[in-house]
Amino acid sequence: MQNIVFIADSTYYKNMNAKVCYDLITHIRDYNEKYKIKIFWTDEDPYQTHQQIINISPKLVVFFEINNFQPKTKEFAFVFDMNIPVYLFLDDSYYINRNTCNCEYTQRVDGLIFWYNNKSVHDSYSRVFPNKHITNINSRFVNTETFKDYGLEKKYDILLYGSRVYYYEYKREQIDDIQNYIKQYEQHNNVLVDNDTKLSFYPLRCKLHSIILRNQHKYNIHIVDEACYDSPVANAELSKLINQSHLTITCSSIANVLLHKYLEISASKSTILGDIPSDYYDLFKDNIIEVNKFMSDEHIEQIIDNALSNKHVLADKHEKLYHNIHTHHNLKKATESFTNVITSILEK
Repeated sequence: MQNIVFIADSTYYKNMNAKVCYDLITHIRDYNEKYKIKIFWTDEDPYQTHQQIINISPKLVVFFEINNFQPKTKEFAFVFDMNIPVYLFLDDSYYINRNTCNCEYTQRVDGLIFWYNNKSVHDSYSRVFPNKHITNINSRFVNTETFKDYGLEKKYDILLYGSRVYYYEYKREQIDDIQNYIKQYEQHNNVLVDNDTKLSFYPLRCKLHSIILRNQHKYNIHIVDEACYDSPVANAELSKLINQSHLTITCSSIANVLLHKYLEISASKSTILGDIPSDYYDLFKDNIIEVNKFMSDEHIEQIIDNALSNKHVLADKHEKLYHNIHTHHNLKKATESFTNVITSILEK
């Protein structure tokens, strides 16, 4: 059995209140039947880690980061001198200019692994790094032992959780889908976006937030306090809250990507209110209450009213997705997908 080493950012992959990242990486380690995987966290001593990795003699090293080599991760850069393949697993993939092109360690990795299918991201990074091997696992995946149907009574019409307000100069980031969104935004609002214009990363989530607040008199809503990365309500507590909600809001952001919320909501048997990331259109089409960033508020309100007046239709939608997610997007499938990625890397 070949040895593989993971070096993971301890803040994001181990110590966050929300355990989606920790669940993924440790399940891949604990239930992999083809490779022997050892995880080193970036809050460990780099010198001792160096000695252990020499003794392990791995066939591959994978760094796990959110979107860049953090200062603590850079202390483990000694692996670049060990004559073994080094890959970088990225969660946020939206910042080529800010985090990737300007980082010498990202320049040095042999390849990149993304946490979902996304043709736009793949093509955009391939142009920047034509000589790197760029691949991905098949889904965000979800811990279906935590996010599940708790059999709770539906008491909320609409639930909103997660980040709403994150603004950045996205014109600088040459991700195809982000630039396509900016063109639509300019046409829709009759404005010109320059490199210094800050745009919301979650325009649809912000729009829906405003709409449901304005309609509190007719919707029974529950809003979880916003947090940048780490939600104050997470894991089983979050799943139970979702399980009690007819509709739960999520969006694919301006980057058109599959975010964790799509799977958390579906696995907890609530119906998604939001748009569909294009790479997963077949999965979500007709199984969510679909709205988009450029609809009028009045149109969206009509869609929500119609959905909440036909709760048996909502039940049919979330029932279909629930079984699909629990069957095809669980952590067992995540382990299989990551094992296939490792095998393809080693074969190269």
